[in-house]
Amino acid sequence: MIVLVWDTSTQVGTVGLYEFFESKKSDQPQVFPVLNTLSELTLNVSTLHSEQLLWGIDQVLVSAKLELSQVDVLGVGVGPGSFTGLRIGVTTARSIGMAVGIPVVPVSSLWGLGVSTASVLCNLGMRDDLVIAAKDAAKGQLFSLVAKAGDYLDPSQFESMYKKEKAQDPRDLQCEITSEIGESGSERRWVSVGEGRLRYPEMWSELSCSSNEIAEILENPNFIRPYWIAAFSAREFINSKARSWESIVPHYLRASSAELKLNQRPVGE
Repeated sequence: MIVLVWDTSTQVGTVGLYEFFESKKSDQPQVFPVLNTLSELTLNVSTLHSEQLLWGIDQVLVSAKLELSQVDVLGVGVGPGSFTGLRIGVTTARSIGMAVGIPVVPVSSLWGLGVSTASVLCNLGMRDDLVIAAKDAAKGQLFSLVAKAGDYLDPSQFESMYKKEKAQDPRDLQCEITSEIGESGSERRWVSVGEGRLRYPEMWSELSCSSNEIAEILENPNFIRPYWIAAFSAREFINSKARSWESIVPHYLRASSAELKLNQRPVGE
C-alpha cells in the first residue's frame, strides 16, 4: 500500500510518501501500521503553498520512482490553520482524488502537530500528562487542542478530541489548561507544541511559573511530521474508513473575514 500525504495548514508545509507491507505486521496489537518512508519534503519557503504543493508532490513521487496512479490512499491535513493554506491543501486532495480515483483521509492538523510529542511521552510512561497543540489563529486568538498524551494514540478518543479543538483567546486557553491540570492534582505536567507557543509569551510564562511544564523533548516541536498524517491515513484505509473526495472539506473552526463581512451586508445588496 502506497500512502501520499501533505499538510499546508501552516507556513511550513509538509509532503510525504510511504509504503506499508502487510508482512510487517507485528504479533503485538498496534494502533497504527508501521510505514516505510519513501520520501519526505518540507515546504519551508516564502512562496505560497499554491506555488509549491504540486511541485512537492511531484518531487516525492519522482524520488521514489512512482506514479500517482500507484498511490492507494491520500491523506491531507484539514486544519484548523491558515484559511488559504487549507483551501489549497484540501482542493488539491479533492482534485487528485477525483481525477485519479484515489480515496482520501482527512486528518486534524492539530492532532498531527501534537502526536509526535505525545508518542514520546507515552513511551516514557507519561500518558496522563498534557500535550497542548497551539497555532496562531490571528485576530488575538489561538487554535488549540488540549489532551492527555495517551489520548493522541487512543482511537476511542479521536472523535472526542476532534470536538475539543477550539479557536479561543489566550486567557481562555490558559483557564482550560489550568482546569485540566487541576482535575488530577498538581502532579499532572504539560508540554506545548506549535508556533502558538511563541505567541503571547506572558500567558505561557504565567503557566510555566504556576504549574509543571515539561521541557521540549523534540528538536522541532512546531513541525507537523507527515509520517503521522500517513500513519493515521493508512489506519483509516485498512479499516475501510477512507472517503471519497466529495466529502473532504477544510476544518476552519471559525468563519473567515470575507464570510463575516458578507454576512454583515444588508439584505439585497
